[in-house]
Amino acid sequence: MNKFLRNTKHKVRNIAAHLRAHGIVPAVAGSTALVTPFAFASGGGGVSFDTSSILAAVAVMLAAGIAIYTAYAAGKWTLRAFGLIGGK
Repeated sequence: MNKFLRNTKHKVRNIAAHLRAHGIVPAVAGSTALVTPFAFASGGGGVSFDTSSILAAVAVMLAAGIAIYTAYAAGKWTLRAFGLIGGK
């Protein structure tokens, strides 16, 4: 195994360890924070859940995330195409 692959392997292991150590707490906190808006989105005052409105809210959030990511990718590609970022 050459030096580059060995260093890359160590970097990947370190990143994975960091995500395991620090990535779980924000994920749990974020998921518990999202429970309340979904309960209120049902409109039942928290007594009964309307799955269609909850799924609609999830679909809207997913679509917004995809739109944001697509805009980011298109902007980054455009800046690279004009030579404003990247390169030497």
